[in-house]
Amino acid sequence: MRGMLIGLKGFCQKISPLDYEINRFSYVTNTYRLHFYETPTLMKIVLTTDNSCAPMNDELEVIFQIYTKYVSQNPLIKSEGPIKSQVFSEKLDQYVQSLPVFNK
Repeated sequence: MRGMLIGLKGFCQKISPLDYEINRFSYVTNTYRLHFYETPTLMKIVLTTDNSCAPMNDELEVIFQIYTKYVSQNPLIKSEGPIKSQVFSEKLDQYVQSLPVFNK
């Protein structure tokens, strides 16, 4: 999946009429929509939803803010490997379940 996302990002940059770094995009298939956001620190956040869902750019930024607050600013959490933070998981679940698209 990583290679596909990097390839799509590069393709989007090449066909864009504007000369700036593309850090978010989404695409839709007949079964799902994939949302992609690359943070200023080059962390990639990927979310899949129902194909009727609109792009979730703002929501991905909120997810990054939750990550920043509960993971990257926590000196007790290792930066490599899976995220092992109960508080982060709870806050992320709470946010995602509050989204209107979650209750469709």
